[in-house]
Amino acid sequence: MRPLLPAAALAALALAYPAVSAARVARASQNEPLWATIDECRTTGGEATVGVLARMSPAGGPKAKMYVRFQLQYRDGTGWRDLPGLAARFEGIGRGERGVTHGVRLELRTQQARSFTLRATVTFQWRRHGRVLYQHVRYTTAGHGNGRYGSPAGFSAAECVVS
Repeated sequence: MRPLLPAAALAALALAYPAVSAARVARASQNEPLWATIDECRTTGGEATVGVLARMSPAGGPKAKMYVRFQLQYRDGTGWRDLPGLAARFEGIGRGERGVTHGVRLELRTQQARSFTLRATVTFQWRRHGRVLYQHVRYTTAGHGNGRYGSPAGFSAAECVVS
């Protein structure tokens, strides 16, 4: 017969488990950095297409699930504001065994008399058994074009100007 662990010991183990996983995710993101970029920025006749691509680091082991959420923002006179109606839900994109590159294309109607500067925020989450182990947010940056993605091929920008 196994001895029972005291309740305090069980509680300490339960609290330590997520902290260890968060540390593992933090180390993994240092080895394979998280990033987000605008890989498409087109305006045609009052409609705009904005593509956002993100790279998520592996972490948490095979039972961890990776989720990502994209949010477009526009710049006004005082800073960045979320673009209403374009907040996506978290989308599962893989398990924590290997890195994943994932993207979205968003279609917008524009007013031809005005131009807007857009960027995206990407929220990365690692979860296990429905519980968030770690979360990190990145803004789009340039310099992630490798020829495999983008329109045109290799395009990578921090911002997109649509008119």
